Amino acid sequence: MSKEFAKLYEDTDIGQILVKIDSADSDEHEAEVRIYFEPQGFGVCSTAFSYTSWEDAEEAFDMVDQELCIKIINPLLERVGGFASE
Repeated sequence: MSKEFAKLYEDTDIGQILVKIDSADSDEHEAEVRIYFEPQGFGVCSTAFSYTSWEDAEEAFDMVDQELCIKIINPLLERVGGFASE
């Protein structure tokens, strides 16, 4: 079986949450773990955590679960909540 590169969660408040490990776009970082989500009033949003090695990124990716995603996403939504259209 091949190694997992994505995880998909469903949250009643946030909706779908996709977590993906991939190559980083930065020359300074080798890999990233990116979290995608589409809160009400926004398009698809994402936040990324960059790592200098694939091993570090894989370790972080393995630790990510739905609860951690929600803990990361909620403060972001609080900061931009006034921009959302209901």
